Amino acid sequence: MYYELHGSGPPLLLLHGGAGNGMQFEHQVPTFARTHRLIVPDCCAQGRTTDRPGPLSYHAMAEDMIALLDRLRLERVDVMGWSDGGDIGLDMAMHHADRVGHLVTFGANFRADGLNEQDVAWDGPRPRTASAPVCAKAGPS
Repeated sequence: MYYELHGSGPPLLLLHGGAGNGMQFEHQVPTFARTHRLIVPDCCAQGRTTDRPGPLSYHAMAEDMIALLDRLRLERVDVMGWSDGGDIGLDMAMHHADRVGHLVTFGANFRADGLNEQDVAWDGPRPRTASAPVCAKAGPS
């Protein structure tokens, strides 16, 4: 998994939107790095992080983030996630509440049930399980 560290202070995990990468926060990093230790990963099969067998799910990517926190020896972090990154943050908070201090999401929808027909058609069908909706896999950029 590719990730970058910036700044110092309380840890803040920045989670990018689907089919993106950590560079989506390029304008926020300089400001947040003044007061926080930033962890800015590229999620599985997106940006500079490789893929793995099987479908991507928000839950699997949330578990990737927990593994990253373990590697960095961070017990608890604040999380800010945009779109799919917000979905990953929600999953982290639900399954690892002790690891998430504060959670800020924007543009997150943990399930696609509320999307209008045009957005569902554009995004394509997504197989689902009861525990973890599957998110779109990033293509080559």
